[in-house]
Parts: sequence; structure tokens; C-alpha cells
Amino acid sequence: MKKIIVAVLISLVFIQGLGAKETITLTLPEALTLAAKQNPSVLISAARVQMALARIDQARAGLLPEFNGVVAGSRQTRDLRSGGIAFPGTGPEIGPFNSYDARLRLSLSLFDVQMMGRFKAAKRQKELSKAQADRLKEDVLVLVAHLYLNAKQSARHAQHSKALLERDQLIYTKAKEQLKQGQINDIDLAQAKSQLLQSKYIVTQAKQQALEDRLDLLAALGIPDNKDIIFRDSTVLTLNKEKQSPLIIEAQAQVAAAKAQTFVSEMGHAPKITGIADMGYAGEGFNDDSRVYSIGLQATIPLWQGGLTQAQIKEAKAMEAESAINLADVKQRVAFDIVASEKAIQQSRRYLAYRSHDVKTKQKELDLIKVQVDQGLKDQVALKKMIADMALAQDDYDQARALYQMAEITLAYAKGSMNELMLLNREK
Repeated sequence: MKKIIVAVLISLVFIQGLGAKETITLTLPEALTLAAKQNPSVLISAARVQMALARIDQARAGLLPEFNGVVAGSRQTRDLRSGGIAFPGTGPEIGPFNSYDARLRLSLSLFDVQMMGRFKAAKRQKELSKAQADRLKEDVLVLVAHLYLNAKQSARHAQHSKALLERDQLIYTKAKEQLKQGQINDIDLAQAKSQLLQSKYIVTQAKQQALEDRLDLLAALGIPDNKDIIFRDSTVLTLNKEKQSPLIIEAQAQVAAAKAQTFVSEMGHAPKITGIADMGYAGEGFNDDSRVYSIGLQATIPLWQGGLTQAQIKEAKAMEAESAINLADVKQRVAFDIVASEKAIQQSRRYLAYRSHDVKTKQKELDLIKVQVDQGLKDQVALKKMIADMALAQDDYDQARALYQMAEITLAYAKGSMNELMLLNREK
């Protein structure tokens, strides 16, 4: 029996060890750093930039010399009549005979405006991919910043809600004593119990919301979900130096890429000149051959391809017009976002100041209640009520502070300064 009990205890300890959560301390700057390094979307966008660089090398290859080695050998017969040749007194058939040809061939594009346009278009696509990667990175940073602030606020809200539960638990306990003494009736006790049950529900709901927000943040950071987070405060202040919005940079890159593609399509009518040369050995066999070579030029002039080039030009110009319209729209939306964010900061700053004053007022009231409790002028119920009021005031202040920081982050994104944020590890 003792062996069974020991085995059960060891199993319970092992299970608790498996279920234990590791705790990490995280500030907003650290969260943003992890997101820039580990977020899947950022890693994918970086891979796309590398693909764009590879496409530049592919386009450049068409402008460089091309070398090929060719070796051919066969045994064959021929009919001279297929070449318009006839010798009197002899048959038209010759052979069988051996044929051997080994050459090194060189071709070089001497004049190909369309190929050069493709090379430039590949560069514009690389710039577009880089702009898209930068914009996506800033999108991820904004998302992670909001997730961090939400998770931090939810964790604090869950902590503050415990004060309500402690207050209502004490009120309910005292109500049961008052009922026994005949000071209150059953209805008063039922109301106290109802308030207690409501507080328990609020605490449970707050814990669930804190869990969901924490898991969302961990997923965005690429951290296992068995980690618990201790949030450390950090103040976000944007630098005075402004950069261009990543949305505008991306839209400008789209316009440049579309113009480059239009040039490529228009140069489909341009002639192409290629230099061709080869040198090698040809004859009846490997040991019975002669040195041969050829050198020359080849000019290709596109005349008609069934309307393909005209259709490609039309499509490219439509894409260019679309990108230009998109750029104008993006500039207008960014300007609007900057104005809206600045107004949001002004409003949230006033709200934060109000909530900060409320916390200070509640703290003074709490200090007074504590003195009165020590002097016997107030009971523990009054103290718990004041502690709960203080927790509610602190919760409102935390929400106001989170709104203010979110407004700052939104403005930083609109101005293109997400990577230039000053993050100070102190309370504002």
C-alpha cells in the first residue's frame, strides 16, 4: 500500500512539472525586437527580397555572352536529289558515311533594348519587394505593439478585478453575521450573494480574456504557448525626425515597376542584333577531321506577332495608370491618418491626465481610510470598498494609458517612424 501511495505522489509531482509554465519578462521594445526576428510574415518577406535579387541575375544573364559546347556524330546516307544535285552516270544515293562535328559556340547580344529593359525592370521589382518587406515589417510591429498593450492591460485588469471579489466576499460574510443578529433580512443577504457571484464571474471572465490576449501575443512572437509573461512598463515616445510612410514608399515602388514594365512591352517592336561565332572540328571521325569555324551577325526585326506586343503594351499602360491612381489615394489616406492620429493623441492625453488625477485622489482617500481604520473610526468593509474603488481607478488609468500609447504607435506608423521609436523603461 505504501509503494502505491509513493508511486502516486511521484506521478503527481511529475505531472505538475510537465504542466508548469516558464515565465518570461517582456517589455514593449523586447516584443518588437522578437517580432522583427521571429514573426513568420517578416521571414517570408525577407525570402521574397532574395527571390527578387535572384531575378535580377536572371535578367542580367541575357546581356552576357553565352557559351555552349556541341558534339554530334552519326552514320548516314543521303539522296543528292533532295539538294538539287544530279551527276550523270551515277546514282542519286551516297553513303553510308560517318559524320562528326564538335564545336564551341558563342553568342552575344549586341543590341537588345528590350533585354536591357527587362534588366532594369528586375531592379525595380527588387525595390518593390524591399518596399513591401519594409511595409510588412512595420505592419507586424504595429500589430505586435497593439497585442502587447492589450495583453498587458488584460493581465492588469484580471489583477484589479480580484479587489472587487475580496470586497464582495467580505460584504457577504458580514451580511451572514448580520442576518444571524437580525440586523438585515434575507433579501439583503441575497443581494450580497448576487453581488458576490457577479464579482466571481467578472474575475473569471477577466482571467479568460487575459489568457486569450497572452496567447495571441505569444503566437505573433513565435513563442511557445506554455510561457507566462511578466509585463514591464516602457514609455513610447516618437522621435521628432519623420520618415516617409512605408505605404507611400511601396506605392511609389509600384509606379516605378509599372513604368519599367511598360518600357519592356514597348520595346517588343525594337530590332535585336546578336553576334554568333563557333569553332571546332568536323569530318568523318575523331581522328579524321579538320578545323572549322564560322562568325557572323544575326538581326531580328519583329514585324507581326498576331497583335501580342500591342496587347502587352495596352496591359502595361493600364497597370501603370492603376499604380499612379493607387499612389495618389495612398498619399491622401496617409495624410488623413496623420491628422486623425494627432487628434487621437490630444484626446487620449487629456483622458490620461483625468484618470491620473482620479488615481491620485483615490489614493488620498485610501490613505485616509487606513488612518480611520487604525483609529477605529472605520471597519474592514469600508477599507475593502476603498481598495476596490482604488483598483477600479487604477484599471481606468491603465486603459487610458494603453489608448494613449496605441495612438502614439499609430502616428509613428503613419509617419514611417516605427523603427525610430524611442522606448524608455519608465512610467510616463
